[in-house]
Amino acid sequence: MKKPSYLTVAVLAVAVLAACSNPTIQPSSDNDILTMVGRVSGVPYSGTITGTDIEITFPSTWGASDVASVTMEFTLSAQATLWDGTTQLQNGISTVDLGSPVTLTVKAEDGSTKTYTVSAAFATILELQRLDIEDNSSPYAVIPTTPTFDADTTSYTASSTVDEIKIYFTAVDTSADVYTNFNSGGWVLASMPSRVVTLISGSNTFLVRVTTDNSKIYTITISR
Repeated sequence: MKKPSYLTVAVLAVAVLAACSNPTIQPSSDNDILTMVGRVSGVPYSGTITGTDIEITFPSTWGASDVASVTMEFTLSAQATLWDGTTQLQNGISTVDLGSPVTLTVKAEDGSTKTYTVSAAFATILELQRLDIEDNSSPYAVIPTTPTFDADTTSYTASSTVDEIKIYFTAVDTSADVYTNFNSGGWVLASMPSRVVTLISGSNTFLVRVTTDNSKIYTITISR
């Protein structure tokens, strides 16, 4: 009987070691929706996930016709996909009609599925969709804030080299009242979504309060 060569033995040993060190990776069975936001006309509206129920809150003055085409933004478990019936939804691109609750299905890498019910709720949203600053003289240069505006962030800083600036603030929900307060001068009900102020040398504080029964306050601290 011919004995195996040292080379053959070495090749077999390497193959065995490779098989042991690289076990077969099983497909993931994770099929969760981790976050969900619906956008209408570019404005994001947050979804609240409770188990397999997701409720996206839109302005109180809206109705079913206003949410007939909602662009869906979502994060899922790794390698999972999201389906509306037989249509795979593309994050930030695909739209759904939330005029009535819809059933969406998450498909895991291993093919297992989980269904979610997504519905629209209508309530007063105490948030701004815009908060930015301009130099109030020609050519109306934008004065950046730090950080850049996000509806969930309520505190900002900015720096200006000019005395007179214009601050823009637009509420998400038109049913909410908006008040402003500059350098502790008192709250003023905004009749339009902007206000021109004259800065003093040093630190200036501009507050925007979005309110109904409750309120949310945004603060910009501006250095001159």
